[in-house]
Amino acid sequence: MTKISHSNAPEFTSIDDLYFDHVMIYIETMSLSPNNALILSIGMIEFDPTPIGELAIGKRELVLPNLEQQLLLGREVSAGTQKFWKAQKREANEHWSSGEQGHLSLASVCRVVQMFCASATRVWANGTQFDLSNLVELNRQLGNDGQDALWHYQAPRDMRTFVKETPATRLVPIGDALDIPGVPHEPVYDCISQAWQVWSHWNTP
Repeated sequence: MTKISHSNAPEFTSIDDLYFDHVMIYIETMSLSPNNALILSIGMIEFDPTPIGELAIGKRELVLPNLEQQLLLGREVSAGTQKFWKAQKREANEHWSSGEQGHLSLASVCRVVQMFCASATRVWANGTQFDLSNLVELNRQLGNDGQDALWHYQAPRDMRTFVKETPATRLVPIGDALDIPGVPHEPVYDCISQAWQVWSHWNTP
């Protein structure tokens, strides 16, 4: 168990051996298509927003989908998003741009996502009509090589709407993304950032 704190953010506890039923998912892509973007990387974390004093984080997973397979499926690459990535610092894209080593077949990607979310009653993303919908469509495109479902049909949660529509309940300010140790645009980092936002608005009885 590792406890981490930062100057303008709450402490969070990283725990690998407890049960978590919240999962946060974040994807990096080569397009802004809501369901057919070429997916560069997938971040997933388990977390628990209920403790008042700290955010608890469980397992973390970084998944790199095979790019060539996605191109053969017709997954979209846009000039605007390519330009965006060229403008980012090297650290932001080195996790997916260092060649195909470590990239999983698309069937394996969907299996990893399904297994990570198997016990989750809530699967969060920064808007369900991008991160989650792109993964659902990728799974559908695989046909018999895909999974029956990536998560329970009642599990999807929209982090952006939740944060906008519910008042902050925790007194410790989370600051912005710059307050979180890590590299922006690395999807596990972005998952942690978004889990903190859920934590800051969670109403624990």
